[in-house]
Amino acid sequence: MVAVGRPGERLPQVGAQRVYLTDDAWQARIIELMEGAALVVLRTGSSAGFHWEVGRALSTLSPEKLLVIVDNRKELRGLLEVIANHLGQPSAKVSCRGKNIGSVKGLVMFEDGWVPRPLRLRRGTLRDLGEWGNLSTRFVLSLQPLFERHGIRATIPPISRLKIVGVAFLLVWAALAAFVWD
Repeated sequence: MVAVGRPGERLPQVGAQRVYLTDDAWQARIIELMEGAALVVLRTGSSAGFHWEVGRALSTLSPEKLLVIVDNRKELRGLLEVIANHLGQPSAKVSCRGKNIGSVKGLVMFEDGWVPRPLRLRRGTLRDLGEWGNLSTRFVLSLQPLFERHGIRATIPPISRLKIVGVAFLLVWAALAAFVWD
């Protein structure tokens, strides 16, 4: 996984390996990276460079090769307008569902014809998080439809028996309390 670093970034963000490109070389390198990628992930943005990348993705990729991470709903609407203008169609309406995962408000993949398909942000409440942690588990659960589309078998943490027993205990206690106080 390779990410293009933001111009002027003093310290790289945690995550993917970053490459930093000069103003005169970044577009050619982006094209090269997109053409060789199994999946391109764009995080919503509003800069001219971001809109250029979206246009290039539309002309270079098939829809199933693009995933958008939504951290700003207004920027998502702008992205969907760019796609609609490129296709000569009305802009699609997309509703991001589920509780945010950190700053991520949604995930959007695309069907044939560049039809956006939002992925529900899953909670993973009853999962045994172990070494995974809550954020990783939530992303893996939320991205299941994308993994399945690409034939990727993701390992999902098992449901915790202890958590199920705890929930069952609370439900029994609540039922008994309601019966006794009634």
